[in-house]
Amino acid sequence: ADTPVRFDFPQALAGAEPGSAFSCFPVSGVVPAHQFQVIAAKFAPTSAQPHAETLKCTFNHQPTNCLDLVFAGTGCTPKLRLLPGNVYFKPTCIGASTARTFSLQNTSKIPVHFSFAVPDRLRPAISVSPMEGVLKSREALPVEWTFVPTQQKQYAGRVQCAYAAASPGADEITKGEQA
Repeated sequence: ADTPVRFDFPQALAGAEPGSAFSCFPVSGVVPAHQFQVIAAKFAPTSAQPHAETLKCTFNHQPTNCLDLVFAGTGCTPKLRLLPGNVYFKPTCIGASTARTFSLQNTSKIPVHFSFAVPDRLRPAISVSPMEGVLKSREALPVEWTFVPTQQKQYAGRVQCAYAAASPGADEITKGEQA
């Protein structure tokens, strides 16, 4: 345009509607003549379902001079699966080691950060590698479980795997970390 243009997102100026998954920044401003303005849109879903909203952008404070921007996105829940299932080691001699490899699968549509936590009482005898990392959507990773008994007894317990949606840009798998 040959003249500056003022823009506003009225919904954003009034405060985002409760439960809105979309927001934009800046919510108002002036585009100088022969220039442009980048508007950043943010999608922050609160539920695992499709979301769609229309945000109106008005120009020069004229409600009749507006542009409808349609935003759509799908919220997803992180999900992991360990195959073939429970980790079990056959009886092993004290000081000897045995290892089993399982597949950790990200069954969701989003990258997932995971972290294993071996209980203190099992830590001298059981290790997991890698201990943490990021799996991309539908990606699988071999996870090695090693058992080295230090005394004759039954070792039993649960190794927790905490996981959550990965931060943007976190797409590398951490390999080789030991417990």
